[in-house]
Amino acid sequence: MDHILTQKTSRWLYPIIFLLALSIRLMGVNDVPLTEWDAGLAIQALDISKGAGTSPGTHPLYTLITAGLFLLFEPSNFWARFFPALAGASLVFLPALLNRHFEEKILLPWSLLIALSPGFIGSTRWDGGSVVGMTVVLFALTFFMNGNAIMAGIFGGLALLGGEGTWLGVIGLLTAGWLGGIVFGKEPVSTNGEMVSDLPVRRWKKVVPWVVGTYLLIGSGLFLFPRGIGGLASSFQGFVSRLVEPGGVSPIRILVALISTEPLILTAGIVGIILVLIQSKRAYQKLAVWALVALVMTLIPAGRQVPDLTWFLIPMTGLSSYAMIRVFTGGENEPRIIWAQGIIVVILSVIIGFNLQGIFNPSSSPIQDQQRLIQIITSFVLVIVVIGLVWWGWSGSICAKGTMLSALLVLGSLSLATGFRVLGMGSNPEMNIWLKSGFPLGEDLVIQTIGDSSEWATGNRTQADVVVLNTDFDSLFWSLNDYENVQRVELLPLESQPSIVISGKDQPLISSSSYRGQDFSYLITPTWGEYSFQDWIQWMVIHEGRFRDTQVIVWIRGDLMPGSSQY
Repeated sequence: MDHILTQKTSRWLYPIIFLLALSIRLMGVNDVPLTEWDAGLAIQALDISKGAGTSPGTHPLYTLITAGLFLLFEPSNFWARFFPALAGASLVFLPALLNRHFEEKILLPWSLLIALSPGFIGSTRWDGGSVVGMTVVLFALTFFMNGNAIMAGIFGGLALLGGEGTWLGVIGLLTAGWLGGIVFGKEPVSTNGEMVSDLPVRRWKKVVPWVVGTYLLIGSGLFLFPRGIGGLASSFQGFVSRLVEPGGVSPIRILVALISTEPLILTAGIVGIILVLIQSKRAYQKLAVWALVALVMTLIPAGRQVPDLTWFLIPMTGLSSYAMIRVFTGGENEPRIIWAQGIIVVILSVIIGFNLQGIFNPSSSPIQDQQRLIQIITSFVLVIVVIGLVWWGWSGSICAKGTMLSALLVLGSLSLATGFRVLGMGSNPEMNIWLKSGFPLGEDLVIQTIGDSSEWATGNRTQADVVVLNTDFDSLFWSLNDYENVQRVELLPLESQPSIVISGKDQPLISSSSYRGQDFSYLITPTWGEYSFQDWIQWMVIHEGRFRDTQVIVWIRGDLMPGSSQY
């Protein structure tokens, strides 16, 4: 194992991990609808690609690059999500670039944890603009530390366009660096014969021209969209708004998302923090400081969002890798005992998990719940007994390895299942805690109905005239971008007789007698802020909970659907 992790030839594994990460992030990318938040950014990019955009918004790098993709290719969910997926997958190369600052044997596991982390997967899918910003900031800093002024300048210029979340991460990094230096002292690291402490003085003159050049070139959309140069001001304004304006999620939701989504990285990362504090590993201690500062910076802003946790997950994946390597490569080794302990604990954990799900099943009876509770308690006691027997019969080192193996198998399995769920491909995608807005669960059915009606009326699924009446759903407008004649109005004129009208549930038509309609459950928004402790436990176990259902009505002009019944 040590040979594989430290051998320089292992670097060829990083491209494989990158392809794995990219494949995961692109799974079901066309099949899962964009949320209100994501659709809003995609519409901004679409407007820019059509020459109608007035501003790059608060995530200028995403909107400008995605607008370019829309120009080169057809606007779609795939291309709306491609750049964030590419950026998020590219983070797996970050550990490899840090080989001068950390032990080489922790870098490959670190990269793999980033690739498989449900948090990184979820934020890439549902908050792509922020992931793009985080990626370019981290690469800019890493290249700067490694003495590559050109690449540092290029990524630094991109970082100025990274978006509102970029500022949060930069402030966290600066704060962590300052605190780490105060608490643990400065540790000059040689990079190409230069000391880190000298880098700001010696290298800024080389970096700044590349920063400015990249910002002007990309910010202006290769000089095709001059308004994009104002992206820096837009993103900073968005950041300030997030700091002071209410509207963010509760700290409880942030912490529940962390515990439920990243049990492996959170557990192993905490072990890593304890180890680095005991063993006085200065570089890793500063990584721990960064993790703690990033968590605080996630919880402070009034506009806090769950995907902001990715700044915390970067150092925590590194600390998790450190903990795993230290536990598995140190002390005594009895593979048979370690695997026996691990497998037994895994089996008992599966029994506990299935019984917990059964207890929260609405159809479960009180007698069944009692039986399941007995099985849970018995299994938990057996877990403690098994761990204690290994400790007593062999050694603490072997017991620690068996326990870590058990945690890796159990929590790793949970993380993989969670990773699939946060992509929006499992059951109850609307209950995904990483979403920044409501989930358009009824989008497919609405669009199918509109397409069928258009085909009946015109012989083409996208040619009918569609009016959206006083309904401000960005996801709906994005899904209708293929339609040739779509209008958004506050009030339908008396003389207007469009083929198809989409309205809210409580928005009647003035001339509804000439239309036939069908209501649809369209937008599902979990009421996270109203959850009790029991509600949170129920959600964590079976991923079900209370939500708000927003409905729309699709009205079809009566003469186009002679067989339909009146609404």
